[in-house]
Amino acid sequence: MLLLICSWGFSLAQSDGALLSFSNKLLLNPSFAGLNKNTNLWTGIYFVAENKKNLNNEFFTTWDSWSEKLNGGVAISFHQGLTGNINTSTTGLGFTFTKPFKSTKNGMLIPSVNISYKGSTKHWFATYIDGVLNRKTEPPSPPGEEFLRYNIFQPKLGILWVSPIRQIGLSASFPLKINIAESGDLPEKAGPQLIFYYTQSQMGKQNGLVSQPFKASPEIVVLYSDQVILSRAGLRFENVNHNYAVFLQNNYTSNFHGLGLTYGWRFGNFELNLTGGGAYSFSTDAIGGFGEATLRLVIPYVHFNKKNPWAPVTKPFY
Repeated sequence: MLLLICSWGFSLAQSDGALLSFSNKLLLNPSFAGLNKNTNLWTGIYFVAENKKNLNNEFFTTWDSWSEKLNGGVAISFHQGLTGNINTSTTGLGFTFTKPFKSTKNGMLIPSVNISYKGSTKHWFATYIDGVLNRKTEPPSPPGEEFLRYNIFQPKLGILWVSPIRQIGLSASFPLKINIAESGDLPEKAGPQLIFYYTQSQMGKQNGLVSQPFKASPEIVVLYSDQVILSRAGLRFENVNHNYAVFLQNNYTSNFHGLGLTYGWRFGNFELNLTGGGAYSFSTDAIGGFGEATLRLVIPYVHFNKKNPWAPVTKPFY
């Protein structure tokens, strides 16, 4: 609730396609919905500040779980962002379904489909100020006079290969933008967006026994679209109660490059992740930063076989 209030209270800017979550993999690829059959509830806010006048942020809440009736993963997502420089708010809702269909001893292939909607309006405070000012002497505040701006319908397809030692996936979204306003600042129509994800788990071993109580995972994320090209490469460390990460993030479109760190703490079924980093914009000769704060609730999967209640549970995922 606190994160939701903060996301509405600060007039930052939301940039479509230029933000990638550092902790919630479901926002990178819909095929992560229902993975391991656990139920996950995420909430958080993340931002990128390339300079003092260009702050991009987005608040999100996601829920995903495994459905026995559908024999697949399901997810619902909500997100809300603000574009402060043109006083525009965006609010969206999405639904995801996954259907694992190929399983071997080495891993499992998980395709998915996601349907999402995003609506854009003029920010309520800018609308209020326009109502106070005399329109005959003062022009309307950006983005224009109309309150409703545009709608975006965005289908997304995902594919993910999951094995005991690696995860590799690709998602592709195809936004369809419909303008409602006839004047003012309106974003250009966006083309398809691709997100590539790869991670590999490694654990220290000696004489066939685990010698280190942690897991090290190199991770690579690449986003490509006609509006932005972005990559993130780093290394994650996980143990029983904590996780850490160090990574390089590069936005090649705006020539904005930086270094970041993540710290995560698990307590019971909850997980708190904090990410922060600094970067330098070569195009504007300015120092900026990025960060994310997320809270996750994990509800472990409970399986009950009516025909054979004492049968051991077989995990279909890794």
